[in-house]
Amino acid sequence: MRAHKGVSVVVAFSPDGRLLAGAGHDATVRLWDLKGHGKPRVLRGHTGAIKNVAFSPDGGLLASVSVDGTARVWQTGGNTPPVVLYGHEGAVEGLAFSRDGHRLATTSDDSTIRIWSPGGTGDPLVLRGHERVVWGAAFSADGTRLVSAGDDGTVRVWDPAGMGLVSVLRGHEKEVWTAAFDSSGRRVFSGGVDGAVRSWDWSAGTNRVLDRHDGEVVGLAVSRDGRRLASAATDGTIRVADTGGDTKPVVLRGHERVVWSAEFSPDGRWLASAGRDSTLRVWDLTGAAATLVRQADAEQIRDVTVSPDGLRLATGGQDGTVRICPVSGRGEPLVLRGHQNMVWSVAFSPDGRWVAGTGHDGTARIWRTDVAAPPMTVRRVRRHR
Repeated sequence: MRAHKGVSVVVAFSPDGRLLAGAGHDATVRLWDLKGHGKPRVLRGHTGAIKNVAFSPDGGLLASVSVDGTARVWQTGGNTPPVVLYGHEGAVEGLAFSRDGHRLATTSDDSTIRIWSPGGTGDPLVLRGHERVVWGAAFSADGTRLVSAGDDGTVRVWDPAGMGLVSVLRGHEKEVWTAAFDSSGRRVFSGGVDGAVRSWDWSAGTNRVLDRHDGEVVGLAVSRDGRRLASAATDGTIRVADTGGDTKPVVLRGHERVVWSAEFSPDGRWLASAGRDSTLRVWDLTGAAATLVRQADAEQIRDVTVSPDGLRLATGGQDGTVRICPVSGRGEPLVLRGHQNMVWSVAFSPDGRWVAGTGHDGTARIWRTDVAAPPMTVRRVRRHR
């Protein structure tokens, strides 16, 4: 849940895959219609770098948060001015819509979380308790709870409807970077600098160490059925834990350096990982096949993501390319060029027809996934001097 240093861009696809939003350090948001051929719609109003963007579940709203201390909520159709949400006293780091779209949570360097009506009506519910930066928050599936991860080493569960703090989950010895609910909303998983992957029964305030790395946990992924949790860490391993704790974790070894990210296939039968050792690895969790290893030309692969149909992988790396390859490992990857430097993150559109990459060169680019055609450049951002 930390921001990258230097020039960066954030992107998000709308739920129906029709729109793509990009934002960055020049304080504007651009909204592309992927089915059209015109220029992007430029959304102006922020006065500082934009840290994150998110669409509402129905795609009708787009929210953005910025170092200027505000959140702005834009209608994705028409030219209505945005709703401006004031109140934070520091940079706004993260945001999340509730599943019904009726609430928007924002997190900030001012140690608070605020729950807003996206329409701007009424005063926000201010959730206080964290002692330093709150990196991010996530709603439970039913919207009755919110979990947050903080620089103060705590994970906190809140009632976003008005009761405020429900539970303070203490156990991590240092900063917590990431936290998420399981599909039932009864458990929370978290990871951070101390290397522990914790599973919390938040209603009882109890936890157990589900697994432990010898380095910082930099990413978590929950399988779609909620039965397994994968953690990626700086110790070069991915550990796949049974979320019920009934069996010993499976340790996936092979990467020689930091593992940046891991993602389950939709059916949960395999796991993809990307590491600083410049390899992409596809692990068969059923044990029926050997691990597929792809060596990249780049010094490192920074991110990997799985297509919605589970048949393709997309990676981004230091050589500025996005590569799409079949999970089977057969055939050469489709190499998509355009970025001039490190590609920090990649994402498929919901229908799998497009892939977006965000880069250190200050651009976000989107490509068709079936041909090596030139990309559309969604953004170019400038460094502040």
